[in-house]
Amino acid sequence: MVPLAGHPLEQIDGMVFLGDVPFLIECKDREAVDIQAIAKMRNQLMRRPPWTMGWVFVSGTFTRPAVILCDFAAPHRITLWSGLDIADALQARDFAQALRRKYDELCMFGLTDHSPHWRELRKDVR
Repeated sequence: MVPLAGHPLEQIDGMVFLGDVPFLIECKDREAVDIQAIAKMRNQLMRRPPWTMGWVFVSGTFTRPAVILCDFAAPHRITLWSGLDIADALQARDFAQALRRKYDELCMFGLTDHSPHWRELRKDVR
């Protein structure tokens, strides 16, 4: 929780550093997450230095409006983590590698969602 004059201003689920880059974390245990979680993360990031990034994790999937909002919100500072992404990172037993990959792909391609379809397209790019 981030206090302001003794009152809660916002709640943050977590924060991690990947090298020198700070990442705010928002987690939702839902089948589908709409734009509210993305809007909340954008507002949290606007109060922080411009090099702070955001990750939104969901146990299920993101709705199409959530993905569109995230992809068109400039500058790109948020990546989306669906249940499939989380399962892949857990299976690999290496969240740091998955975090780096998502960050690198955000920088290279400007895309925030890494759906299975995107993974297939990515194979052709590299």
